[in-house]
Amino acid sequence: MTEKLEVDIAVKADLFILEYRLKKFMEKFNIDIPSALLVARELATNILKYGKKGFIEVKLKEDGLCLVAEDIGKADVDNGEKRPAGGLGIGLEVVKKSSNEFEIERKPGG
Repeated sequence: MTEKLEVDIAVKADLFILEYRLKKFMEKFNIDIPSALLVARELATNILKYGKKGFIEVKLKEDGLCLVAEDIGKADVDNGEKRPAGGLGIGLEVVKKSSNEFEIERKPGG
């Protein structure tokens, strides 16, 4: 059985819930990866800012942790204005540099 943690992200308070539950998860398995909290919080913040709501899933792997963030997405148009498309923002750049592997998948319509 794979050990995992999943936290729904829909409101700002969920950022604190995520941090608390992730700390407890890492303590339970004696994991010391300080950047995991930074990565999880940034991914959750992006969910709130750009994806309305979603979840963060943390899986325990033999060589560390796997963090997955998924959101429902937003349309490309907010309030009649097209949102800028672009590369990674500074937050996701921090996530990328704090991770061994990094991948973004954009779903159609979101």
